[in-house]
Amino acid sequence: SSLPVIFAGIKTAMTLALIGAIVAEFVGATEGMGVLIKTFNFQLQVAEGFAVIVALAIIGLILYGITELIEHKLVFWRGH
Repeated sequence: SSLPVIFAGIKTAMTLALIGAIVAEFVGATEGMGVLIKTFNFQLQVAEGFAVIVALAIIGLILYGITELIEHKLVFWRGH
């Protein structure tokens, strides 16, 4: 009966972990999508920076969808 609450925590943690990874790349990484955003920002390449942000949003939605699918398979007694 605690699985719905556990999955709510997993979905929240997964999206915040993605944001945390990008912020960590802003601060101390030499490569990655956060570095791309920072580089494009400094070079005033708005379209490229926005494309990276859209790609990150799509990755976040895919991760959330996968978690939602797993929750739907495991918590079958709860009506969605």
